[in-house]
Amino acid sequence: MRLNLGCGNHYAEGWTNLDIDSNDQVRPDVVHDVTKPMDFVVEPVDRIYAGHVLEHLDFDVVVPTLELWRTVLAPDGEMVVVGPDRDRAEALVAAGELTDEDFRSIRYGRGAWEHDVHLWRSSEAATTALLDAAGWKWTAVEVESLVESEYPLVSGIGWQFAVRASY
Repeated sequence: MRLNLGCGNHYAEGWTNLDIDSNDQVRPDVVHDVTKPMDFVVEPVDRIYAGHVLEHLDFDVVVPTLELWRTVLAPDGEMVVVGPDRDRAEALVAAGELTDEDFRSIRYGRGAWEHDVHLWRSSEAATTALLDAAGWKWTAVEVESLVESEYPLVSGIGWQFAVRASY
């Protein structure tokens, strides 16, 4: 089993797609709050993909949520976390390579549906500190290296970070 957590409007074939929303744009296989126990998971999960999901959670529930995700992952399984790196985005704005409008969507979310809002300052450094606090082992990777991988990454755009994690 492979879980695409917080799939939003990026449905991944061959994955079990979860999202808290189901609407005209978001059509997950399972409507579920990823911060809650995943009782529907009956076999260990081989892969977890959390692409642009952590920044949508209240900051104080991120570590308990990451700990929860460990409970469904197989011992030899892997999780990939991809998210917006506000530090990289600010550098791109300063270099004139990113518009203020694009930066606002990176900072606050696009607001395309109810939960499409960023609730904390996402960055590789902040996320890896949260992974450490939740007991994960992780390795930062270039986001571009995941574009053609098994993970359902949408793009390798430069203001994102990517981390491979296991326990």
